[in-house]
Order: sequence, then C-alpha cells, then structure tokens
Amino acid sequence: MMDWLIYHAKPITLTSGGKSHWFVDARKIFEDEHLRKQVLSCWVRSLRPLSAWHFIGVPEGGLCWARAMSDEINAKRHEFDPTATW
Repeated sequence: MMDWLIYHAKPITLTSGGKSHWFVDARKIFEDEHLRKQVLSCWVRSLRPLSAWHFIGVPEGGLCWARAMSDEINAKRHEFDPTATW
C-alpha cells in the first residue's frame, strides 16, 4: 500500500512554499523497513563519488533520514575508502 504518496484535490503549500497536489510523506517511507533500506541504498550509490559527507535534516521527518544516512555511510565507509578515518 502506498500510503506515503498522498493526493490532494486542492493544492497544498509545501514546506518550500511551492504548491502541489501531491505530497510524499517521508516519515511513512522511513517507517517501512524495506522502503527505508531501498532509499538509503540508492542514496549511498548516488553519493559514492562525493568526497564530503555532511548531512543535515529538515523538519517534517528529515532528521531521521539524515541520521539513518549517516549511519549507513559510517557502516560502509571502508567500501568507499579503506584508509578513511572519518
């Protein structure tokens, strides 16, 4: 069930100030272990070429994602650079 993707007949105002009929509830994705692992895996693959690993969370569910991403990177850091000390 995709209860994390919500349609609103009347556009809503997003945190960014933009308007949208659609809202992705990142908290609900985070609560689903399978989806959370898929998202984190995708992000790690996408960010692998970067040399800086700084993450910040935003309100509305972003902090749990930032922490999970940090944990994921720390768990895999030696895959990126076996000599890493960070």
